[in-house]
Amino acid sequence: MEKKKATFVVLILLLIIFVPLAIVSTILHFEKAKEGIENPKHEFLYNGKLYFYDNDSLLGTYICENEDYCDFATSKNNSSYALLEYGEEKTNKISLIKNRYAFLLDTTIANLKDAEIILYDLELNKELGRYKEVKNYGIGIEKDSYLVKNSDEKWGVISFEDGVDLKIPFVYDYIGLIDEKVENQNTIAMNHLVVMQNGKWFLIDLFNTKISDSFTDEIVSYTKNYVILSNGTSMRLLNYEGKDRLFGDYKYLHFCDPYIAIVDNTNTFYLFDLENNKEIGNRHNVKNPKELSYEKTNKHLRVSVAGEIIENIAIS
Repeated sequence: MEKKKATFVVLILLLIIFVPLAIVSTILHFEKAKEGIENPKHEFLYNGKLYFYDNDSLLGTYICENEDYCDFATSKNNSSYALLEYGEEKTNKISLIKNRYAFLLDTTIANLKDAEIILYDLELNKELGRYKEVKNYGIGIEKDSYLVKNSDEKWGVISFEDGVDLKIPFVYDYIGLIDEKVENQNTIAMNHLVVMQNGKWFLIDLFNTKISDSFTDEIVSYTKNYVILSNGTSMRLLNYEGKDRLFGDYKYLHFCDPYIAIVDNTNTFYLFDLENNKEIGNRHNVKNPKELSYEKTNKHLRVSVAGEIIENIAIS
């Protein structure tokens, strides 16, 4: 009888010891299994890693060195030059490219302003390069292109149209694009690029071929035949070979396809047809060229000053 009691007591003690252990083990097992599911809630930053998804499909991860700030890099246009670049840009984050490439910031908040931008390949799980600035004007440049400044303060162009392609080498002190949209798309066209090198401004094509003369004055805008230059106080219209087309300096010049808008030094505004070498419409007194705006439809070009239409020109 005493032997049976002893056995019973031992069984009770064993149950007291091992049942809780079994429960804890089961809980840990399920917790471990839960952790084994990569990021169960599909958070972007989770447990010190970035997770990149295409819907519910995990494309890849990036292990952060700094959880203080680990995120997509932003497109920023810090230029103070005269070039008429896209003006509505905010500090938009650059989204995942081709479901494979990402421009990332992995830094501390204190170093955020000066942090290098990492180009990361999800498929190869490796860093491809580091840069100081990257921009696509917040809306995108055609051919999945990005204007990039390297650690030597030189600008180039990287395209992701077919893999990673350095379209323009890092040899320029600045690269920019005018605010010209691709037809039927909300992306910036990249027919030509404005570059600055050793204090000189000129145009290049997508093959890095120089297609205009070099200018000391800054390039404001351009067409396939002409460039508008600014010295800070006045503007000139030249052809690509550097010959003056309007023979003089003007307070304001602006391309309004198919015409050019002019404000001369007497604050007189008018439109000029370069192809037919004649004025279009009427002359108007405009003291502040910044108040001018333009709207082009299929049949008309409307010019307004401070919101009031002053010209409504029929165009073919």
